[in-house]
Amino acid sequence: MLNEATFDSDVLGKPDEKWIIYLYTTEDCASCPKLAGIVHRDSKRLRNKVKVASINAQDTPKLAERLGVTTFPAIRYFLKSENGQRTEADAKEYKTLDIVTIMPLADDMLLHHDNELERLTDGRMFNMACKPRSICVVFFLPSAAPVEQAEYIELIHSEIKKIKDLNFVFFWTEYGVQTDIEEQLGLTSHSQPTGAALRPF
Repeated sequence: MLNEATFDSDVLGKPDEKWIIYLYTTEDCASCPKLAGIVHRDSKRLRNKVKVASINAQDTPKLAERLGVTTFPAIRYFLKSENGQRTEADAKEYKTLDIVTIMPLADDMLLHHDNELERLTDGRMFNMACKPRSICVVFFLPSAAPVEQAEYIELIHSEIKKIKDLNFVFFWTEYGVQTDIEEQLGLTSHSQPTGAALRPF
């Protein structure tokens, strides 16, 4: 159970940790007890891989207000901070309508870690990372000197950091390495960087 002090120290004060926070009231909230049971059950399965906590909005209304929550129940989550700092504005909303488990959210938080740009080495890696509900974005780069290639990668990485959707996974590869994917996309020119959003096959 979080209050304002522990929220500031444990959640905002530890920006490297990932959190799922369940907000509820004990009055006029018919669905709150059911969701509380779901969150409690799934938190045991997570074993602190993602931190899970609750907030009683009746006891701490200012904290709910800080998180922008006005209807209950509600779930907010925090990914690992990119710059070592965290504020309430970094909280993201997870829809609670008809929810039966928080595990898909937790799985995404663990899988899609901070929009990292990884080098795609083989098709198995592609299919393992790209779950059916995910979209893999693959950037194809021309063969180039290491310095020039590093500049391409840095530019791409700076842009994907702006994307907050958990359903995306990002890879890069050189032209001529992932030929099966290139053939599917009909890529013939290898002179300029190209990006493509793909579902796993």
